[in-house]
Amino acid sequence: LAAEVAEAELAQGTQRLLDYLKENASGMVLKITKQAARNKALKLMEEVGISEPRKRYRQYPFEFSGGMRQRAMIAMALVCRPKILIADEPTTALDVTIQSQIVDLMLDLRQKLKTAILIITHDMGVVADIADRVAVMYAGVIVEKGDVKEIFFHPKHPYTWGLLDSIPRPDTHGERLIPIEGAPPDLIAPPKGCPFAARCDYAMKICHEQMPEITAEGDHEVRCWLCHEF
Repeated sequence: LAAEVAEAELAQGTQRLLDYLKENASGMVLKITKQAARNKALKLMEEVGISEPRKRYRQYPFEFSGGMRQRAMIAMALVCRPKILIADEPTTALDVTIQSQIVDLMLDLRQKLKTAILIITHDMGVVADIADRVAVMYAGVIVEKGDVKEIFFHPKHPYTWGLLDSIPRPDTHGERLIPIEGAPPDLIAPPKGCPFAARCDYAMKICHEQMPEITAEGDHEVRCWLCHEF
């Protein structure tokens, strides 16, 4: 009965939210003229480093390079001057030089516009360049989080170790990268214990049976049985 009541309340709340959005949708967008919108677009293109914005304004996406498309997407995200910018794999599929330019652009915009950035990426090099705090997630679970220096210099979770070991380094002449063996779990039917246990070289019996509790040292938190005292 309690479950049915909770479900009914959730449905009513969802409907109220939808009704509110329908009634107020017109007030949630910027009401400006076509000329003002064009001027704003040109200004944003200039802010994100797209050269010759007046010329580029009339071009199609296929006429832009990968880096310029990424800059255009960032400009679109900044139209309403958000307090937080969510960037999901912003440097994927870009060459190293363009990646560096995009990272520099995001850092510059963060400082100039006072916008917080939530970056989602597998590239730990980008994390090191941009992030102040890091949350390492595996299979939908945050397994470790803390200050960026703590995560890089004192990692505690085996998955974090694997991510850091897989970073290419200039001093590894001809050596193979160290991959994380195995495959991610099925999230439709997630495992009973730690989601990383099947790929972990340090997994114990309890890892396959029970989800680890969070242990903390200051603001550095980790969810791993290796950090527990038995």
